[in-house]
Amino acid sequence: PYKIVHGFGYTTYEHTHDDLEQKLVQFVDKKDPVKISTLKIENRGDKERQLSVYRYTERVLGISRNQASKNVIQEVWDNGITILARNHYNNEFANRIAFSSVSGCVESDEHSYTTSRASFIGRNRSLKEPIAVVTDNHLDGISETGIDPCAAFQVTFTLEPGETRKLLFIEGESDTESEIKELIQKFGNPESADKSLKHVRRFWKSYLSKITVETPDNSLNLLDRK
Repeated sequence: PYKIVHGFGYTTYEHTHDDLEQKLVQFVDKKDPVKISTLKIENRGDKERQLSVYRYTERVLGISRNQASKNVIQEVWDNGITILARNHYNNEFANRIAFSSVSGCVESDEHSYTTSRASFIGRNRSLKEPIAVVTDNHLDGISETGIDPCAAFQVTFTLEPGETRKLLFIEGESDTESEIKELIQKFGNPESADKSLKHVRRFWKSYLSKITVETPDNSLNLLDRK
């Protein structure tokens, strides 16, 4: 079974399968324009495991993906660790730069990426069973203009018995490339991500506790206080 908890300002997803304990926490920083996804995987079995983790984000940057996709220009940094996207024909956000980045990789990991939605999903397939996930191939590293765009990462690593790994995926937007580098550096480690989540939870706890409701129904009172 999956355990999903929607807290104030964050959501957690927990699942244990085949001796792999997995926990995903997603939230948006209180101040900076970033969404942070923290994935923790623990091998609770007695066998070495070879795993691949994928992160897939569709690029719209407009009202309709079908109409806007042909105008999306993507750029790859650091051998696919970070992918930028621009749409200069998006009137409201023509000067904004969207970005996706992965952090937490170590030297022994194998990392690959693609900016092609068609390459990741495959012909006549869907996200229920994308070709990139059901095959043993790494992502193809395509970075071209005019294709159906996405930002997809694959991190392949070995998890020893009792070992825990944590990966961070960051999405956001900015006016400048320099600010993007600052945001990735700021949130690209577990300590900073945990600190950001604490600030988010503290803010919502303070904000929502300013008003309390007392009714004859104790269950309603508890619901209001949560």
